[in-house]
Amino acid sequence: MKKSCAWLFFRRPALLVFILAALACEPALCSPMSYEATAVTDIKVGDTLYKQAGVKIRFDADTSDIVPVTLPDGSQLASGICTNPAQGWFWMLPKGTARVTITSRGKSITANLLQDQMFVALDECSGGIGFGSFTGSGVEPGYPLSFTTGTAVAFASKGSTPANPAKGTPLTIPGSASGSAFSCIGYPDTCNSPDGYPLKSDLGDIYFYFPYNFLLGGNTLLSQSSSLNYGTFSVFPTPQ
Repeated sequence: MKKSCAWLFFRRPALLVFILAALACEPALCSPMSYEATAVTDIKVGDTLYKQAGVKIRFDADTSDIVPVTLPDGSQLASGICTNPAQGWFWMLPKGTARVTITSRGKSITANLLQDQMFVALDECSGGIGFGSFTGSGVEPGYPLSFTTGTAVAFASKGSTPANPAKGTPLTIPGSASGSAFSCIGYPDTCNSPDGYPLKSDLGDIYFYFPYNFLLGGNTLLSQSSSLNYGTFSVFPTPQ
């Protein structure tokens, strides 16, 4: 996933209209699905900072709530580096229940996030997938945790077709991948401190940090693939 990808458009909300209406899809693809990411990073819950902690995010949702990012004329937004929209689309899944589990020094805690803070983000063309949030500038596709490079690129790019864009997106197909894990408020530009942008939970405010990276002057990312961290992202049917 390159810097000039569709995620850039999330930084320009005036250009977009988010059509949060359920997509028509085949019954087999409209089902409860869980999205899970794992990484080792620094994270703060309330006043407690956990360094080099095991972090797992899980988001339970329904595939019928997957929606495209659209332009003001209603046409679907393709990734910025794709000249042919058939090559890739940008999707989001904004409705669901999220929780974060932190494991540090042999102990684990689980925080349940309040509603309407997090979404699943997918850039098929550029090869990016992960969790975004409605914080920071309003919509942050790179925060709290996103993935690119590695098998995450192939997993995110196995996508849809122009004739049936909702069918077969990686958000509807069980599978797993690994890749560079990054957490960036301000993506794709300078990564800002998350301290002013808490995610609310039943255990207090949560802040994800980005300690394992290679930066090009100050907090400017050379690219999102400059993350020295690695993690996993998986999609599976929600256990009943």
